[in-house]
Amino acid sequence: MAVELRTLGPDDWPLWRAVRLRALVDAPDAFGATLDTEQGYDEHDWREDLGDGRTVLVVDDGAPVACGAVFEKAPGRAAIVAMWTDPAQRGRGHARRAPSPPHSSWFAPRATGTAPARRA
Repeated sequence: MAVELRTLGPDDWPLWRAVRLRALVDAPDAFGATLDTEQGYDEHDWREDLGDGRTVLVVDDGAPVACGAVFEKAPGRAAIVAMWTDPAQRGRGHARRAPSPPHSSWFAPRATGTAPARRA
């Protein structure tokens, strides 16, 4: 089975919750949130977290192996956050897939005269 990049939406909240909690267990110091806090989230919280459609999973052989998200800091400026790769899958290039093209449209101008964000 091929590796695929899957954009998550609010209905994917159970999958996102499982992956996010795995990431927080594996690398608690890598995130601004804590496992205790996110374990307390309810369905509404998880759905809201995915509401903008800018969270992606890398799925390999049907299993989520990496994740990442993008949020707009200011018009034309974005930050990549929530990056994590399953320890057993590290070194296979999965993190380079999330987020990356075809998701470059996330960085497109929103209004005339607004420059697109650039990769650093």
